[in-house]
Amino acid sequence: MTSSKFINIVLKAVRSFWVIVLIGFFGIIIAIGVLFNQVNEDNEFGSYKIPENLAHMKKTMEGFSKTEMDSLKLLKPETEKLIITGTGYGGYTFYYWHKSKQPGNLYIRGFESQREVELMEKELPKRTRKTVVSADGNYHLYTSETAIHEGTFEKFYPARFELWFESENGKEKEKLTEIEYLIDGWDR
Repeated sequence: MTSSKFINIVLKAVRSFWVIVLIGFFGIIIAIGVLFNQVNEDNEFGSYKIPENLAHMKKTMEGFSKTEMDSLKLLKPETEKLIITGTGYGGYTFYYWHKSKQPGNLYIRGFESQREVELMEKELPKRTRKTVVSADGNYHLYTSETAIHEGTFEKFYPARFELWFESENGKEKEKLTEIEYLIDGWDR
């Protein structure tokens, strides 16, 4: 092997090494950018100053005792009703009553109240979806649980939750009721 061939092989190896180093460097930069973007999104909710027009809102209760749960089951509402308990740390439980007129699906949608940012846009309806089989005209209690990803523990912000009904064929969608609370998110 001549010295010029040897030098060419060494130069190719050095160039390949630097290409790999540069690709790795840019990969790390992109990963850090994605991480900071997520932290920034959580800080957006975590540094929230609650406006005066929403100062009346209350935080969700942490949960119900067994006796209170039994009382919820006996409740006979006159309209669709939605109650939420929990925290960002332990997750939220949604209790909703619906008077079934036709088969379909119930689900919850959530929004940050001031800026109308939808919370967990795809996941929340999917995680809270309940099938309505009976169309007996009576109110039935449904429950579901999930964490809310937007926000940070103990950093409360105003949120509106809506109970929706979608017909079995998917052609009809109707907002049944809504409720507002101060909530905190789940640190990931």
